[in-house]
Amino acid sequence: TSWDDFVEDSPQGTIFSKSYFITKATDDYRLFWVKKKGNIVAGLVVLEKDNTIYSDNLIIYGGILFTNTEKFSRQTKKTFERFEITEFVVEEYLVNFSQVSLALSPHFDDLRPFLWHKYHSQGSAGKYNIDLRYTSYLNIEELKVKNIDSDLFYNLERVRRRNLKEAIKVGASVSEVNCIDKQLSYYSHLLKSQGHDVSKTELNRMKFLMNSLLSKEKAVMTACYSALGEIMYTTFFVYDSKRAYALFAAGRPNSQENYQGTYCHWETFRILAEKYRITEVDLEGINSPKRGWFKLGFGGNTLPYYKILKA
Repeated sequence: TSWDDFVEDSPQGTIFSKSYFITKATDDYRLFWVKKKGNIVAGLVVLEKDNTIYSDNLIIYGGILFTNTEKFSRQTKKTFERFEITEFVVEEYLVNFSQVSLALSPHFDDLRPFLWHKYHSQGSAGKYNIDLRYTSYLNIEELKVKNIDSDLFYNLERVRRRNLKEAIKVGASVSEVNCIDKQLSYYSHLLKSQGHDVSKTELNRMKFLMNSLLSKEKAVMTACYSALGEIMYTTFFVYDSKRAYALFAAGRPNSQENYQGTYCHWETFRILAEKYRITEVDLEGINSPKRGWFKLGFGGNTLPYYKILKA
């Protein structure tokens, strides 16, 4: 079994664990098979450095990926098997690290082996904390054949519908582009406006990953243009056979147009559905109020996922 084939088949597998993504995002990755009686039952994706396992803002999900257990007819067997695998990883591997930060897939739902580790011990030493996070899955299949006459449009928040109508009225447009430098410039300015600095090293790392994914046709980058042909907003989505994932988005500094972000995302959904035949989008990044309400304005289902922490 190749690693990428395993990730493809695993319910917890995403593009962030595929070799063509993770090898371009970091040098600190470690990939492991978990076997039982010689058979592969799970894979483990971690970022390891200086006796710590850390999380990375480019690698959204990872951790434990289970084999597809649809062959088991009994739910109790599936539940027990996954519990046993997770407990093994917690007790035999993660216990060896002084610090752990591990972001799991939204499709990883049994946290008990982490919560029960050292359950009867006094104090907090060696115990795991669970950081609850959320993402939003949006079904975009309807946009293969429809646009603003779709149910998806009528399910939008009212202000989003107004944004789309305004963009169409003023003659804005969205198309696929490769303007990585411009997007990184917008992104850097956005972080600085929020009181955060992004290093040149980090920007170069992002650029390297984005170029690689575009060249492998595993990403879609779009720009929203004003009627005058100026780029006002950009998005960068990556995708696998299961869904697309929102990775980066940034607008032109000090832009006064209210529609640009909504229109760029909406038209990108349409491109993903119509051209790439993608039916679902993971709008990862709804854990801060402003971004959260913006992305939830498109509708979609809210899903929890978890970051496992040990300090």
